[in-house]
Amino acid sequence: MKTVSLLFCAVLLGSVIVSAQTSSSDSVPSDIVVLQKNWRLHARNSLLDADPFSANAEFNDALRAQRENDIRNAVRARGSESREPPPPRPTKNPNGSAYPTARYIYQVKIKNTGTKTILAVDWGYTFTDPETQQELGRHRYSNKVKIRPGQNNGLVGRTANPPTQVVSVKNAGKDVNKQLSEQVVIYRIQYDDGTIWKNPVK
Repeated sequence: MKTVSLLFCAVLLGSVIVSAQTSSSDSVPSDIVVLQKNWRLHARNSLLDADPFSANAEFNDALRAQRENDIRNAVRARGSESREPPPPRPTKNPNGSAYPTARYIYQVKIKNTGTKTILAVDWGYTFTDPETQQELGRHRYSNKVKIRPGQNNGLVGRTANPPTQVVSVKNAGKDVNKQLSEQVVIYRIQYDDGTIWKNPVK
């Protein structure tokens, strides 16, 4: 009788442990696997993309406009009419900037290991201090992307903000970005059957 009671208690305790493990796994999407993650800085100077011969073309256009203006003024002077003002000179690089623009690009490659097709993913790229575990930077994005079961696809986020704007004294003079721990967080998944998974941990 005592053996039967011990066996019953062991079975009951085992069921409680299994139940606890099932409930804790609900905070992580079991049908998503992160295959790759990386980020990079992309700097671009708009002047470098411009036509190198555009200055010659602008000069020729200005010279042609000046000659046409001179001819019109010569005709107007014969008829005792007032002269036209000279044509305005083109401004240098009116729409561009000589300073480079920086963009940080965050990329994640995920695989759908579930049975439902994914239509959209809300995700984030976080940076933490490996010693203190303090979060130093977070970048959150939303991508509409179709990922069928068994397939993988990439998620891309772009921002002008660097990985982190917090620099500790111990890392002064060092490349802080190489000292940080990187993590991908999935916040929300939308499936083709209308269901939505949300991460309860913010």
